[in-house]
Amino acid sequence: RFVTPALHRSLSLLSVVFVAIHVITTLADPYAAVSALATVLPFARAANALWIGFGAVSLDLILALIVTSLLRRRLGYRVWRLTHWAAYLSWPVAFAHSVGMGSDAPSLWFRLLALGCLAAVIAATAARVLLHRPGKRLEPQVVT
Repeated sequence: RFVTPALHRSLSLLSVVFVAIHVITTLADPYAAVSALATVLPFARAANALWIGFGAVSLDLILALIVTSLLRRRLGYRVWRLTHWAAYLSWPVAFAHSVGMGSDAPSLWFRLLALGCLAAVIAATAARVLLHRPGKRLEPQVVT
């Protein structure tokens, strides 16, 4: 059981690093022409506002997860857990951003990869829902 929290933490950190690289390189790319404000304020940009807005919403949800995770001990388990459910909303919003905005979105390889990711997330979510035992509640583990 000790492997699961460590794996979750490592994968989450890796994901945050990749999101940070994505945002930084997009801001540095003159062709993308995305402002720093548009990365955090949803739908702030005129061109492609919908798709960039989805990316901003997803980033804001991820930032909320990071902040609440860093403040977990001060917020309490219930508040942290409620906020942590935002992860389930962040992924589909980010998925919409990538499918609508990605420069490779029209290509066959991207569509197949996107469908594979969608299938994996649907399967994982279905497994989590179907394997959930209502009477059994796992207490939070303190991992240092």
